[in-house]
Amino acid sequence: LLLVSRTQPLYSNEFLDTRFRSSEMKEHINECENFISTLNSNIRKNNLIIRLHAKKYGWDEFNRFKSLYSKIKIDNGETKITNLLLDSKVCVFTYNATGYLETLASNIPTIIFWKPEENLLREDAKYYLNILKKNKIFFDDPKLASEHINSIWKNVDQWWWNENTQEAVNVFCKKYSKMNKNKVKQIKKILIGKND
Repeated sequence: LLLVSRTQPLYSNEFLDTRFRSSEMKEHINECENFISTLNSNIRKNNLIIRLHAKKYGWDEFNRFKSLYSKIKIDNGETKITNLLLDSKVCVFTYNATGYLETLASNIPTIIFWKPEENLLREDAKYYLNILKKNKIFFDDPKLASEHINSIWKNVDQWWWNENTQEAVNVFCKKYSKMNKNKVKQIKKILIGKND
């Protein structure tokens, strides 16, 4: 089980319109701790790897997680994420970013949890997020995400390859992370103005 955590500078340093500020980082770490503590102890002790961001801003996430569970496995952002994903039964993304778009497009079992109110979302995006939520891919509560993992852990494939789950992934990916096998041709058409 790969848990991918985010980071944020200690002090706001950009003018981007985001609701996730440095002050929310403490809450993010608490949510990750809630997720971890709700996992079955067998999963937590034997299967969990926490992937920290390679950039370090002084939040001391490594020691915070180690103080919770001393034997927990933590990657400090040094291992290629693709290697960690290939070795994982399920990956969990804790923030709204490109990572889960890539894993969903690659059809890798993925769980997502973050608070919609901390992210600027268009109305149509909320519709697609609700499709993921209905099929237990997206959660706005880390404990519910963890409980879902506890319930599917022995047979992830039964959940992931279920017709409804796959339909939700396909609908979402068609809108936000479509795989394009002819992207070079498509880009060429766009650049020369002959796009269909």
